[in-house]
Amino acid sequence: MKLEIMKLYIPIVFSALLLSCGNTKEVTESTSTEVKENTEATVIEHKDEIEERVEKVIVEDLKSEKDIEIKAHFGEFVESDELSINSVIISGNILIINVTYSGGCNEHSFDMVGSQMVAKSLPPIRQIKLIHKNNGDLCKSLVTKTIIVDIREMADIQESGSEIILNLQGYQGRISYVFQ
Repeated sequence: MKLEIMKLYIPIVFSALLLSCGNTKEVTESTSTEVKENTEATVIEHKDEIEERVEKVIVEDLKSEKDIEIKAHFGEFVESDELSINSVIISGNILIINVTYSGGCNEHSFDMVGSQMVAKSLPPIRQIKLIHKNNGDLCKSLVTKTIIVDIREMADIQESGSEIILNLQGYQGRISYVFQ
């Protein structure tokens, strides 16, 4: 009799164990999915804040006491003294241009002008020019500077998310600027 009860009892206990394991798996998968969704939502909520902090760090890291800060404006494309554009980085509403030119004896000045005309394409395109004045400096040292330009004025529409392509004379790449 005990053997018969054991034969019935073992399958019942075994079935109960199997069913409880299956429930644990469902709870684990459900909890894992909820945690993943909550984590993704948190990341999305803080994405803009993180991007803004990274942008500030990039701009601050690139700035030094020797940098030149200017503000872009609409104007005439006048003659410019020679310079080479080494690199261009855009960070928010700031255009960071690394340039090299000859000189070293006098102060040089820079100006960023943009055409008021915009090519009606998607996104629109605006021509811009970095104007360099060597102020009569005839020295031959190679000077490398970083020019930090506030380009908000160059936006086609000054609304967050508005995009425009800036064609910088003397630079081969496309500069995609999204107003922030």
